[in-house]
Amino acid sequence: MLISAGCATAVTQSTDDGPPPSGDAGAKPDSGTPKKTPDGGTQTTQDSGSTTGDDAAPPLDDSTCAATSTKADCEQCCLKVHPTGYDTYRQTLDSCVCTSPGDCAADCATEVCANQPTTTGDACESCITASLTQGTGSCYDAVNAACGADVDCTALFSTCIPPCESK
Repeated sequence: MLISAGCATAVTQSTDDGPPPSGDAGAKPDSGTPKKTPDGGTQTTQDSGSTTGDDAAPPLDDSTCAATSTKADCEQCCLKVHPTGYDTYRQTLDSCVCTSPGDCAADCATEVCANQPTTTGDACESCITASLTQGTGSCYDAVNAACGADVDCTALFSTCIPPCESK
């Protein structure tokens, strides 16, 4: 199955933002086992596992990304919502442009191939964009196949990124 050409689109992650905060995702409720009280009796407590604080913010999803005001903010939001999909895309693209066939290895030697972000409008970004051109790009087929095999990558490029393009 060939997914839309949007999967093989140049998208880069900003170095300004780290991963989304984890909140209390590791919090576990108490088991409700009886606990000894000072007078020798037992007391059963059940903790709901919920906490208050910064967890009150609505969770990020494709619709919250679409509601952002700029294209860059929208794309960065999408990368946070679909991190495994972005990893599939990035790893496949980086390998293709830097190693096999490596058409961008020289242009991207100090950026993508050195695990650094690209500079807007430079030779590396231009080479990557050309490598992702449907029909002629040397990396289009590899990136499209890898992304098509990853549900999160497909969602990233088919539902989250498209609304960003109109900003």
